Amino acid sequence: MIAEIDGAPEASRNALLVKKVRPTLEPMWSFFVALCHALQEGENELTARDAYWLGLVDEVMGVAELPSMRVIVEYKADPPKQEENEKEKAAPQEKTGAIGA
Repeated sequence: MIAEIDGAPEASRNALLVKKVRPTLEPMWSFFVALCHALQEGENELTARDAYWLGLVDEVMGVAELPSMRVIVEYKADPPKQEENEKEKAAPQEKTGAIGA
Protein backbone atom coordinates (compact mmCIF):
# COMPACT_ATOMS: atom_id res chain seq x y z
CA MET A 1 0.00 0.00 0.00
CA ILE A 2 2.78 2.45 0.90
CA ALA A 3 4.76 1.59 -2.22
CA GLU A 4 1.63 2.17 -4.32
CA ILE A 5 1.11 5.63 -2.78
CA ASP A 6 4.79 6.54 -3.05
CA GLY A 7 4.87 5.44 -6.69
CA ALA A 8 1.84 7.55 -7.65
CA PRO A 9 2.29 10.94 -9.29
CA GLU A 10 2.49 13.74 -6.74
CA ALA A 11 -0.72 15.39 -8.00
CA SER A 12 -2.83 12.28 -7.25
CA ARG A 13 -0.93 11.06 -4.18
CA ASN A 14 -3.20 12.83 -1.65
CA ALA A 15 -6.39 11.57 -3.32
CA LEU A 16 -5.05 8.01 -3.38
CA LEU A 17 -4.08 8.22 0.29
CA VAL A 18 -7.57 9.42 1.27
CA LYS A 19 -9.15 6.65 -0.81
CA LYS A 20 -7.07 3.98 0.96
CA VAL A 21 -7.37 5.32 4.52
CA ARG A 22 -10.97 6.58 4.62
CA PRO A 23 -12.69 3.16 5.08
CA THR A 24 -10.56 2.50 8.18
CA LEU A 25 -10.62 5.93 9.78
CA GLU A 26 -14.19 7.05 9.06
CA PRO A 27 -15.89 4.78 11.65
CA MET A 28 -13.39 5.79 14.35
CA TRP A 29 -13.80 9.47 13.48
CA SER A 30 -17.59 9.18 13.60
CA PHE A 31 -17.43 7.51 17.02
CA PHE A 32 -15.08 10.19 18.35
CA VAL A 33 -17.31 13.02 17.09
CA ALA A 34 -20.42 11.37 18.58
CA LEU A 35 -18.61 10.88 21.89
CA CYS A 36 -17.55 14.55 21.99
CA HIS A 37 -21.14 15.66 21.29
CA ALA A 38 -22.46 13.39 24.05
CA LEU A 39 -19.90 14.70 26.53
CA GLN A 40 -20.92 18.30 25.84
CA GLU A 41 -24.55 17.68 26.77
CA GLY A 42 -25.42 18.05 30.45
CA GLU A 43 -23.54 16.38 33.29
CA ASN A 44 -21.37 13.34 32.67
CA GLU A 45 -19.25 11.01 34.75
CA LEU A 46 -16.04 11.44 32.77
CA THR A 47 -13.06 11.41 35.11
CA ALA A 48 -9.64 12.90 34.44
CA ARG A 49 -8.26 9.40 33.82
CA ASP A 50 -11.04 8.69 31.30
CA ALA A 51 -10.20 11.91 29.47
CA TYR A 52 -6.51 10.91 29.43
CA TRP A 53 -7.18 7.46 27.94
CA LEU A 54 -9.56 8.94 25.36
CA GLY A 55 -6.78 11.30 24.26
CA LEU A 56 -8.67 14.45 25.28
CA VAL A 57 -5.91 15.62 27.66
CA ASP A 58 -2.15 15.02 27.64
CA GLU A 59 -1.57 14.86 31.37
CA VAL A 60 -3.45 14.30 34.62
CA MET A 61 -1.90 16.27 37.45
CA GLY A 62 -1.16 14.29 40.59
CA VAL A 63 -1.29 10.87 38.91
CA ALA A 64 2.28 9.65 38.52
CA GLU A 65 1.51 6.24 36.99
CA LEU A 66 0.08 7.69 33.75
CA PRO A 67 2.83 8.34 31.19
CA SER A 68 3.29 12.00 30.35
CA MET A 69 5.40 13.48 27.58
CA ARG A 70 6.18 16.51 29.76
CA VAL A 71 7.75 14.29 32.41
CA ILE A 72 9.91 12.59 29.79
CA VAL A 73 11.03 15.88 28.23
CA GLU A 74 11.75 17.58 31.57
CA TYR A 75 13.62 14.60 33.08
CA LYS A 76 16.96 15.40 34.66
CA ALA A 77 19.10 12.74 36.28
CA ASP A 78 19.62 13.15 40.01
CA PRO A 79 23.06 14.49 40.91
CA PRO A 80 25.28 12.00 42.74
CA LYS A 81 24.88 12.06 46.51
CA GLN A 82 27.43 14.07 48.48
CA GLU A 83 28.44 11.00 50.52
CA GLU A 84 29.27 8.99 47.38
CA ASN A 85 31.55 11.76 46.10
CA GLU A 86 33.40 11.91 49.41
CA LYS A 87 33.85 8.11 49.49
CA GLU A 88 35.23 8.13 45.94
CA LYS A 89 37.70 10.87 46.83
CA ALA A 90 38.75 9.11 50.05
CA ALA A 91 39.13 5.68 48.41
CA PRO A 92 42.18 6.53 46.21
CA GLN A 93 43.92 8.15 49.18
CA GLU A 94 43.46 5.03 51.30
CA LYS A 95 44.79 2.85 48.49
CA THR A 96 47.81 5.10 48.03
CA GLY A 97 48.46 5.03 51.75
CA ALA A 98 48.22 1.22 51.82
CA ILE A 99 50.66 0.82 48.95
CA GLY A 100 53.20 3.17 50.41
CA ALA A 101 53.10 1.54 53.85
